[in-house]
Amino acid sequence: MKAELSFETILKPSFFLRTPTLLARRTVIIPYENVVFILLPTSHSLTTFSQRVTLRFFPAPSRVCLADLNPEGPMGSPDPSRSAGEIRDTFGRMAMNDTETVALIGGGHAFGKAHGACPDGAGPSPKEDPTNPWPGKCGSGKGADAFTSGFEGPWTTRPTHWDNEYFQLLVNHEWEVHKGPGGRHQWRVRNGSQPLAPGPAGGTQPTMMMTSDIALTMDPTGSYQKIIHEFAAKPEVFDRQFAHAWYKLTTRDVGPVTRCFGPDVPPAEPWQNPLPPPPPSSALADFDAVAEDIANALPPIPPHAVTSDLLRVLNSSDPINHAQSGGSVRSAPPSVAGRMKYYGALFVRLAWQSASTFRVTDYLGGANGARIRFSPQADWPENAGLDQAIALLKPVKDKYGDKLSWADLIVLAGTTALKSAGAKVEPFCGGRTDASEGSGSEHLQSTIVGDISESFDALKAAFKLKGLTNLELVALLGGGHSLGRMHAKRSGYVGSWTSDPTVVDNEYFVSTFTEKWEEFTAPVSAKKMFKAKGKELYRLKTDLALLYDAELAAIATDFAADIEAFRDAFAAAWAKIMNADRFDGPTGNLCDRGAHKAAPLTAV
Repeated sequence: MKAELSFETILKPSFFLRTPTLLARRTVIIPYENVVFILLPTSHSLTTFSQRVTLRFFPAPSRVCLADLNPEGPMGSPDPSRSAGEIRDTFGRMAMNDTETVALIGGGHAFGKAHGACPDGAGPSPKEDPTNPWPGKCGSGKGADAFTSGFEGPWTTRPTHWDNEYFQLLVNHEWEVHKGPGGRHQWRVRNGSQPLAPGPAGGTQPTMMMTSDIALTMDPTGSYQKIIHEFAAKPEVFDRQFAHAWYKLTTRDVGPVTRCFGPDVPPAEPWQNPLPPPPPSSALADFDAVAEDIANALPPIPPHAVTSDLLRVLNSSDPINHAQSGGSVRSAPPSVAGRMKYYGALFVRLAWQSASTFRVTDYLGGANGARIRFSPQADWPENAGLDQAIALLKPVKDKYGDKLSWADLIVLAGTTALKSAGAKVEPFCGGRTDASEGSGSEHLQSTIVGDISESFDALKAAFKLKGLTNLELVALLGGGHSLGRMHAKRSGYVGSWTSDPTVVDNEYFVSTFTEKWEEFTAPVSAKKMFKAKGKELYRLKTDLALLYDAELAAIATDFAADIEAFRDAFAAAWAKIMNADRFDGPTGNLCDRGAHKAAPLTAV
């Protein structure tokens, strides 16, 4: 049985007649601020779900942990066929396929034993008795009297040796369920000829299996059975598959292979999303020339977009074009600089959306590879319209060929646009390479999209995940929202954040504090946002974090009062996120040591 509830339904006051609320199978739903906690009855841990995810409640896995399942079976029921589904779900969330899953289970159970000498348990926890936690209530609590999981016995007859006996025992015996001395369901050989292992206090002890072990022989899909028979017959295949799976398990959160160090690092694996090695500096394009070509390659502004207000903004800081127009802002099209101002926000958005996928927890994402050109990133709603930016840059990419990667071009275009808009920028660091497809992006979609329900804490958490501080958050928010406007056809929101959306200055911060913000419903989409009273200035709820979150407000106040402090902070923060994935060993960054760093951009 599966029950599905949307987050919107759960958050309705009528849904919570009391707190916590009990659902089917005694699942406990606990609402707290903008997070819903789910507690299943056999678990001592909580799983949180973000507001944008549909909540799905399954009877399994019955232990709700990041990487755990109930080895006794779903909800403690010794049902191997259902347990196989739990195993696949749990290991699948660790990005393991069936072969890797079986190899890791067999390798882990080749060694050691489970401890459940009696049904009395492990005793008080560290919280209950910090001086003597979990002493064990079975006799001495040690050795033959130890209690940990509540299961009792080793999986193999030689639990201190590496071999494939685990699989041989699984396939060569018929197993039956019984209650072990720890009071939990476990499995023994049916005919009584139980294989024996050395005992913890001398003598012997019978081997055993858990329901999650027997599940490998009763997988409804038949996949696990094929793998365990192969591993039982071919130990060399098991050895090879375990080595691969163990390396993946212990290294996957390290990021690309370029962060690994030492003479024993194996070649890059597909799950590390490898990129071609960076080229030498001598093989790279002249980035100053590329920046100039980006500006020169821009087409005229579309006629439907040319309005008096737009031309006035574009020409106001373009004295050559303004003089040529004879004072009439509609008598001449914007110059190259004016066109860069018009298209610049699109390039900044492209670079940000590409680079901001980076997360410091497992070093996935980032601008290197330019995976924003491919699915799934290209299909994310928040990236709508960025294919136009890529099309605008294609003539420049074609001109330079292999000397210029898409990844460098996208970051350079955003940086060039910022400089054209008056932002301070740090020297450009080139040398990125391009991915051939979009693998590795599946779980990198932003959790912050401007929705009225998004909390200020969630905003700070999203930037922290990228390795950015609160100061960098505020600086990037101010710089990014100084440019361009929101479009109903893309995000569902409308309007610009500042009176001149072609210039990077500190008006965003000043107006945030000086205007009165009223809730506003965007036309067409009916999305909720905020509008300055009596003015055409707009904000998302997350923008107002700079007003109502004490930490962020203090930083924003400084930027409102000191434009140079903002300019310096923005330049540093922009370079940091653009270069975040330029790895040089475990802790280094190629851009920090000057590799591939060009001179400061002077072309625009």
